Amino acid sequence: MKSVLLVVASIACLLVVSSCSNDGPVSPGGGSYVASSYPATLESMDASFGAVCGAGTRDLYALGPAILHYDGSHWGTIEPPMGSSNTYRMAMGFPDGSLVVSDGSRTYVRTGTAWRDISDNESWIADIWGSAPDNLYSVNWDRVRHFDGTAWSTVTLPQKVTGLNTISGRVGGDVVIGADRGTIVRYDGAQWTTTEIDTFANYRTVTMTPSGRIFTADYDAVFEVTDLTRHFILGGILRGPVLCTDGEVLYAAGGLAFDASYFVIGRYDQDGWHNVALDHGEVRTLWAGGGNIIAGGWSNFLWRGTAEGGSQETVYAQRGDLVCATSIDGAIFAAGSGAYRYENGEWMNLDKESTTRDVVWDIAGRNRYDIYAVGREMVLHYDGTQWNWVNGGFKDYLNAVWVDNTGDVWVTGSYETYRLHGSTWAPSQIGDGHMAVYDMWGMGETMYAVGSQGQAAIRKNGVWRQVQTGTNNPLVSVWGFDENHVYAAEDDSNEILYYNGSTWQPMVINDPNVERPRSIWGTGPNDLFVQDAEGPLVHYDGHTWQPLQRVFPDGMSAIAGSGHELLAVGYMGSVSYRR
Repeated sequence: MKSVLLVVASIACLLVVSSCSNDGPVSPGGGSYVASSYPATLESMDASFGAVCGAGTRDLYALGPAILHYDGSHWGTIEPPMGSSNTYRMAMGFPDGSLVVSDGSRTYVRTGTAWRDISDNESWIADIWGSAPDNLYSVNWDRVRHFDGTAWSTVTLPQKVTGLNTISGRVGGDVVIGADRGTIVRYDGAQWTTTEIDTFANYRTVTMTPSGRIFTADYDAVFEVTDLTRHFILGGILRGPVLCTDGEVLYAAGGLAFDASYFVIGRYDQDGWHNVALDHGEVRTLWAGGGNIIAGGWSNFLWRGTAEGGSQETVYAQRGDLVCATSIDGAIFAAGSGAYRYENGEWMNLDKESTTRDVVWDIAGRNRYDIYAVGREMVLHYDGTQWNWVNGGFKDYLNAVWVDNTGDVWVTGSYETYRLHGSTWAPSQIGDGHMAVYDMWGMGETMYAVGSQGQAAIRKNGVWRQVQTGTNNPLVSVWGFDENHVYAAEDDSNEILYYNGSTWQPMVINDPNVERPRSIWGTGPNDLFVQDAEGPLVHYDGHTWQPLQRVFPDGMSAIAGSGHELLAVGYMGSVSYRR
């Protein structure tokens, strides 16, 4: 149902142990069948773009927590490579349509629809450039590395250079590197040279035209470098300029020097400088090619246009981090810093942020007019119109809430649980008192609680009793269809737990790699979804487990559905899945 924020000390001591059990409540069936298809649609994104580029004749890419692709008519997403992170900082596209992306630690090349890991395991990457996917160069402080399509190797420079920040080049084989202390490193296709041009400049961005013209910039000035001499061509206007070229034309973008809330994109050609764009926003990355220009930056900032101008594009809504979700009255309620109702593809802002921006860690309710949310020293109530403070969460970090069939409200933090009966709150013990409860769920008169060291408890007839689960791994969430089909996500690879009404037993996820199950939802035993904190979302259709399309590499924390649709949420955004 949700992702539970574990006690920090508990997380630190987790041991991920693969289960060797093959016993499960549901066995794959025989016969031919067609696996269910659930296409992913990005609903919201809350982050910044770290890289933009173009590939092929009309393909544009913007990389943030997701990889966005513009095909000439509309924006969509492509599935990220397995093992990548949400911090793409570099991207390069090539005429054959291939794409290279990197987060500095891992580097991948995409050909067609397939990703290949080409990471340099010996060096972090600060910037990357290449004339083709099998001819790449990277820089990192004092190292230059080369990839020949098979392996990375170190480039030997004529002298030691530090502060290598940025790299570019041209198809003919030339490479240029900008470094601290005004140093330019060149490769002309035959030999490497290093020249210290101005010791007071630290070059942060560099680019080269097809004819070999070199442009570079430090924190607030742009230069052209000719005959190993720099010529000042722009200053006092841009803050933190980034550069790129389209043919022999130079483009520069950055913040407006005297008003940081504005950005500027300028074009420099034989006639001097021309304004391309001036608007609100923060540019951090820029690319131009084939007449197209694309810029990206903070707070979902994305701009697309041509040399004659363009406009910002709100490709996806920004709804802040969403860390929990639940199904109520056929709708999905998701919350984090804000709170929303998602129903039939439509979002409604429940205006929680006018009451508080404190992050909600769990949300539950009997109907859409009686909902409770908890977080750090926070209990809130929503009556269908507005949010109100209930109390300060007993000065505890509350990570779970449930409203039972009588209307009693249960909230739990580290090792303390409180129950609201009528108008009175009172402490309540779950299990033997040594159980840190991470999640609760119930149906009818029965409630379930799971938590630390594989502990679980069931409340029937007003009495809690502890139940053995057969694992010592923390149980981070619980959810079910009925009293004979209850599921718990445990911190163990490729396994969840299943309660059949009398005992808990392991249910093996036997093919997709689910390293850290975090949230479970479904419509029946043969339509079950499990969200992995590391990224994969898998589906069980009564025959096999199948991975569903990913949009975000990781950071997804909770799933919930409405019968015909599933919503996955996380701190980077939300994704819907419809059959």
